[in-house]
Amino acid sequence: MKWQPIIDDVWLYRDSCNVYAVRGPDGMLIINAGTGAWLEHVAQLPDQPAALLLTHYFRDHAAGAVRAGIPVHVPEYENDILADPQQHFRERETYIIYDNLWDLFAPIGPIDIAGVMLDYSTTTHAGLDVEAIPLPGATLSQTGYGLTLNGKRIVFCGEAIHSPGRIPRVAAIQLQRSARRYQHLLFGQGAP
Repeated sequence: MKWQPIIDDVWLYRDSCNVYAVRGPDGMLIINAGTGAWLEHVAQLPDQPAALLLTHYFRDHAAGAVRAGIPVHVPEYENDILADPQQHFRERETYIIYDNLWDLFAPIGPIDIAGVMLDYSTTTHAGLDVEAIPLPGATLSQTGYGLTLNGKRIVFCGEAIHSPGRIPRVAAIQLQRSARRYQHLLFGQGAP
């Protein structure tokens, strides 16, 4: 395996998910960790990894973060499940699991979290200004990361887009629509 350039200053490593490396002024920004197989091929990148951002907690995107050895930043509402998945499952109600969390795909071991990405916030990683964008997707709290690179706006969306014009699952979007409708009925807020 090797890193493939896809546009100027962005490389792709095909793992259990697409792992991206973005060259910033202060090193490489890695988006998603996959299995961590890319760690054996870091020398192929033009600089050392400075930060790792996870789009969501699914094991195929996050498991490699356990051994990454670089600061890991996670979506705001996924911090607890990634930092201590065993505690999450001790507290999780199991008699009814129709809440669409799909948390059974969480990593087995805890990830050392350097920081959380607050929805709609902009933070700097590897010298790049990165905006945290809440997205419908694999999890209810999946986050995409937007940045401007060489004058172009780029968004790394994890599993929010499956292939051109397709999303991987409609269930998460249905639940979000239901939540908005429910909020509207209770509080008179949001669109039905």
